Amino acid sequence: MWYKAYIFRGLNPGTGPRIGFNLSPGDIYYTSNGEDQFGPDIRIQQQMRDVSTGRINFSAGVSAGYEFDFGISIDVRYYYGITDVIETSVNNFHFIENHNNSNALQFTIGYAIPYKMSLF
Repeated sequence: MWYKAYIFRGLNPGTGPRIGFNLSPGDIYYTSNGEDQFGPDIRIQQQMRDVSTGRINFSAGVSAGYEFDFGISIDVRYYYGITDVIETSVNNFHFIENHNNSNALQFTIGYAIPYKMSLF
């Protein structure tokens, strides 16, 4: 659900939630520039896959938009992740659990197609 308030003509601030489902929670990709110090990236990537799992993402969002009289609308939304998107289980690699939240910025341009509704 997205809530909008029309405050002046087509100007509308809004707020609402967003949910993101992780379709491949075990597909963690790792790359670094420290292979000399930490070892091959592929080995570290496999270790991270063994102890880290992606999770469902719940976000809260705010928006600002404008709807023109001729059907065009623009909207900018910012989402801040409330939940941790990566879970790190207890491990021997000294990887620690951190809070990894998401941030997203969305820009939309739309057009409303006019139609007439008839009950009969």
